[in-house]
Amino acid sequence: MKKVSIFFCLAAALFILLTWSGCISTDYYGESFPAVNSIEVLPFNSVPPDNFQVIGRGTAQGEYSATTDRELLEKLRKLGMRHGADIMVITGRRLLPAGKVANTVLYNFISSTDDPDQVETETEFNEVISGESSGTTRYTRIMYAEFLRKKP
Repeated sequence: MKKVSIFFCLAAALFILLTWSGCISTDYYGESFPAVNSIEVLPFNSVPPDNFQVIGRGTAQGEYSATTDRELLEKLRKLGMRHGADIMVITGRRLLPAGKVANTVLYNFISSTDDPDQVETETEFNEVISGESSGTTRYTRIMYAEFLRKKP
């Protein structure tokens, strides 16, 4: 009986580790060109040179406590290279309670915020009003980027 209990404990621990691991998903909306080997990453909301045009927009997201901004940036960088972008500009970062959605196509940030304490406060306040409690709130970290390519 002890062997079975130990097996189930190990299986449960493995499941939790896989669930909480830094799985990052990406989305891309736009045109695709042949892949490139490098991409220039411009600082947040930088104005790119005039001879470049936006070819697409992308998002990267992962569970807040298992994902860093650096990991999201790297995923976006690889996404841009895969779609043939020469330049990437980070256009925003958001933190959402898991289950809430920010429309990435329209860049709808209405239900999102950069401040996890504000989200927690708003969530607790809403739970008090509705009489429902979700227990511990989990968050999703999202980073947004525009991808540009040199004009022909």
